[in-house]
Amino acid sequence: MGSSTIWSKLDMFKSFHQIALHPNSRKYATFSTPRGLRRCTTLVMGFTNASEILQRVMSMVLSGMPGVRWIHDDITIYGRTLSSKSIQPSQQKVDAVKYFKPPSNVSEVKSFLGLINFLARFTPNPATEAEPLRRLTRSGNKWIWGPDQQKSFQGLENSISRASCLVFFDKDRKTELRVDASPVGLGAILCQIQGNGTSRPVAYASRSLSDVERRYSQIEREALAVKFSCLKFDHYLSGDPDFTIITDHKPLLGLYKPGSRSPPRIERWALRIQHLNFRLRYEPGPKNAADVFSQQPTPPRAHVNPSEHADTRMINAITTASLPRACTITSKRSHNERREASNSPQVSPVRHLEQRPWSLV
Repeated sequence: MGSSTIWSKLDMFKSFHQIALHPNSRKYATFSTPRGLRRCTTLVMGFTNASEILQRVMSMVLSGMPGVRWIHDDITIYGRTLSSKSIQPSQQKVDAVKYFKPPSNVSEVKSFLGLINFLARFTPNPATEAEPLRRLTRSGNKWIWGPDQQKSFQGLENSISRASCLVFFDKDRKTELRVDASPVGLGAILCQIQGNGTSRPVAYASRSLSDVERRYSQIEREALAVKFSCLKFDHYLSGDPDFTIITDHKPLLGLYKPGSRSPPRIERWALRIQHLNFRLRYEPGPKNAADVFSQQPTPPRAHVNPSEHADTRMINAITTASLPRACTITSKRSHNERREASNSPQVSPVRHLEQRPWSLV
């Protein structure tokens, strides 16, 4: 899409129901009704493999048609201007911010911040400038519109007015992921090298650290920034044979070398991104553009960190899959051996005591 100047979108009507089920498979689509059992004769949305079947059918139907791609589920482009080279906020949205009157209550502040959040991907650091306004929305804080709030409001208006353009992601260009961590947050910039050799941003990302994460050592925070950035932009990076992660923390390079022995926490994070192929490169802090995002990150939306739960589920799945099946006693021979051991002279007295009531032992 990056080199195109005209786009159009078509939507199928009841696409799943247009694919007939084979007669031998219809029994698996049986369901109960007050009038008895019924079964579907067409594909049903919600079945485990229904999306994959629809994807395969539509890929075959559209194969050989240049400039046509099947994208399963709807994609709505709203409030953004697309050109053949970049994405930028629509002038209508920019004008809405420019002519927004200074808020007079908490509800208006939330409306303004919602508009800013929509356009946040086009500005390098909206979380920093918005902090005085966010304080007004927190429960228990009194409404005080002072110089800090007015400065924040005007600064956000100016930032949106001169919002930078983001380039389209091109799978054929070299990709760089700039990451950084500070004592309070994580930051990342996804960039690509253009034809003239310059590095242009594709997307920005940042988040605050939880109270527990702020107690991590610096090298652990830097490793967490790598994991956060890779998972945040996984849909861009997955499948890339070799992209570069740029960090300003040189000791981090040794932890990702083959054969290195990382601490358990960092090793767990490394397992979460083991499907990606990347190499680390060191650049000093002043040259790392992601540094500002980590020092003044986007405030967290919830106290619960969902990535920690996802890490736990992933590690449990890997551990379960790696457990040798030989550790499970299931064969008939094993049952016979266990029965013979129970009847041996050494074990029988112990088994007899186990089966007696505690009062008689």
